[in-house]
Amino acid sequence: MSLARTLSPLIEGDVRDDPYTRHLYSSDASMYAIEPLAVAFPRHAGDVQALVAACGELGVPVLPRGAGTSLAGQTVGAAVIVDFSRHMNRILEIDGTTARVQPGVVQDQLNRAARRQGLMFGPDTSTLTLTGIVALCLAVLVFQLDVGLTAVTVAVVLSLTSPRTNKGAVEKVAWPTVLLICGVVTYVGVLQEIGTVDYVGSSVAAIGIPLLVALLICYVGGVVSAFASTVGILGALVPLAVPLLNQGTLGPVAMISALSVSSAIVDVSPFSTTGALLVANVRGMERDAFYRRLLTYGAAIVVVGPLAAWAVLVVPGWLG
Repeated sequence: MSLARTLSPLIEGDVRDDPYTRHLYSSDASMYAIEPLAVAFPRHAGDVQALVAACGELGVPVLPRGAGTSLAGQTVGAAVIVDFSRHMNRILEIDGTTARVQPGVVQDQLNRAARRQGLMFGPDTSTLTLTGIVALCLAVLVFQLDVGLTAVTVAVVLSLTSPRTNKGAVEKVAWPTVLLICGVVTYVGVLQEIGTVDYVGSSVAAIGIPLLVALLICYVGGVVSAFASTVGILGALVPLAVPLLNQGTLGPVAMISALSVSSAIVDVSPFSTTGALLVANVRGMERDAFYRRLLTYGAAIVVVGPLAAWAVLVVPGWLG
């Protein structure tokens, strides 16, 4: 019997374990994706008590969830997700500097109510984060500061400003993925510095048949991105199209769009950043079996994806 059928009679709220609901709750605002066992929507504290007791007897983990804005993956996992935001989202009372709320209440909701009494529940983490992002962009784009050092500085300031919110975030960063992207970016920089990108682009453009050249560039982008990070490698792929675009026979928007799609669509490959994360977080299937299926699917996308992007975006010439 499914978890939903087991737990639903015990509470007044809903319990769902269909694939669509589990997929919706497999991610939050972080980069992690782990499909839950089921999702429960309690209506009151009695429902929560019944859920916890039943899951304890079944040996099933319970994971509470509010707005799902976690940046470190705290609200995703192979557990029964208890979503409080649907029904248990009321502010019970604000008495002086003390507020009693249900667990589904979010910070903005509380602050709207507290503002009427001249109070605020701080810090305003969303505003601080947006301020940090704006400061990062200004420092890099206007003052030409190093993006890596500036980003780390902003992250440290945010962590010190709101230590509780960011507690454990560093430990949950996918450092292998960060190192992969950094390595790819460094590799791309070396290729550009020694002239490899210009040489390959010029050699391909010398074939003389613009549409065929465009197709080859799309395939180069697809194959390379399948074994790396699209974010990291795209900066090297775009210059490949420059010699072809300088001929003026194809529209730059169409060519760059097709190249971007060809590079991004192959991220399902298990060798890419996204594919590697999927394999690492697979649930409900043996990892080796999932890897083989993803490898087969990724290979098919590498063959079909660039061709489809080229046929739809470049050949008709409608993008210019």
